[in-house]
Amino acid sequence: MNLTPAQQQLAHLSLETVMGASGRDPEFPEQVNNLAAQIWSEFIDEEISDLLTEEQLLRLGELLEDEDATEEDFSEFLNESVSGFDEMYQEKILDSKAITIEGRIKQLRTLADGEVDKLHLLDECEELIEDGEWLQVQDILATEFAEY
Repeated sequence: MNLTPAQQQLAHLSLETVMGASGRDPEFPEQVNNLAAQIWSEFIDEEISDLLTEEQLLRLGELLEDEDATEEDFSEFLNESVSGFDEMYQEKILDSKAITIEGRIKQLRTLADGEVDKLHLLDECEELIEDGEWLQVQDILATEFAEY
């Protein structure tokens, strides 16, 4: 997939860093894994299943029931069955990551209520997002909101 510069930045952005204190929680990696599983499930249910034939849906069902099936098995099957699957999935991941960051900014607005300097920084973050400057957003959130 040919990523735009903004998508490249978003791909390299660390959710752990952006999430501040909650990103340092020992349970954070498990929460990220749960989010990834949810994204995968919704992606398959809402976007991919409509692109599969009945025979392919049966094969997908078999893979889902197979306890020994690996991520590679799914990836191979879906890449063979759906043209552009990898690109579609990468786009879904990036969209979900963007939504997570935007949600973090909304959360920080609530936490920083009344702190004018912090609210201005969050305004700046929103402007940087519009410009596709995700790594600058990460830097601001990591340095100015690390304890939130």
